[in-house]
Amino acid sequence: CSDEVAEHYTMFENASYWLYPILMKEQLRIWITEGDIDNSVPITGTMTWLTRLRDNYGVKMLDQWREWWVPGLHKHEDQVGGMVWKLDGLMFASVKGAGHMVPKDKRKEAKVLLDNFLKGNDLPRNPNQK
Repeated sequence: CSDEVAEHYTMFENASYWLYPILMKEQLRIWITEGDIDNSVPITGTMTWLTRLRDNYGVKMLDQWREWWVPGLHKHEDQVGGMVWKLDGLMFASVKGAGHMVPKDKRKEAKVLLDNFLKGNDLPRNPNQK
């Protein structure tokens, strides 16, 4: 995100969209995260290309759009961290109240995302639901 990069960047119609089916076929774990108030890369655009990816390539949906949670220090202090949408081979997680730089805006939420990715776990669900 700098003037120097912008001067040498060429935007293609499909951007990096074409790459995801190849990566997914290799069974790599792909997590895409984004702040839900990101002015640089609006969440609506990400949801549009993910829907297109799902529809054009017949990617199975494993988990509907649901909230993910950040554990609190004490019982009943858990908070919604954002929303998650899991496709076969790809997971998209939004971070509630974060902008373009999630770790800067929401450190605790970013840590939950990174820890669960590294451990190979799904993002936490509401601990108070049965």
